[in-house]
Amino acid sequence: MNKEPRKVHAIFEELRDRASYPFLFYIPKSYVEVFMEEKLLNEIDWAFDVLIVARKKMDIIFMDDKDESQEVFKKQRALKENLFDLAEYETVLNPAQFSILINNYKEHLFAM
Repeated sequence: MNKEPRKVHAIFEELRDRASYPFLFYIPKSYVEVFMEEKLLNEIDWAFDVLIVARKKMDIIFMDDKDESQEVFKKQRALKENLFDLAEYETVLNPAQFSILINNYKEHLFAM
């Protein structure tokens, strides 16, 4: 009777690991700093603004910040700039023009 639960457990672990790994993890510091106390933020500073790759359990890599793949995660700044630009364009463009602009931008974001 003990063999069957272990076998099922082993199967579950294998399925879980294949579904979980590899995975990428990235936390922008600017996102969490408003929710955390500064002391805790400084204690776990190593986990922010760095791409973490977990290939399997206990096989974790911190990607070098000079790695070109990290550029994708730095888009937050560009997206914030877009928001401010859109607010400006809303005041400059006539309502029909802005409507076309914002709808096309939303469609693009949803596609991305």
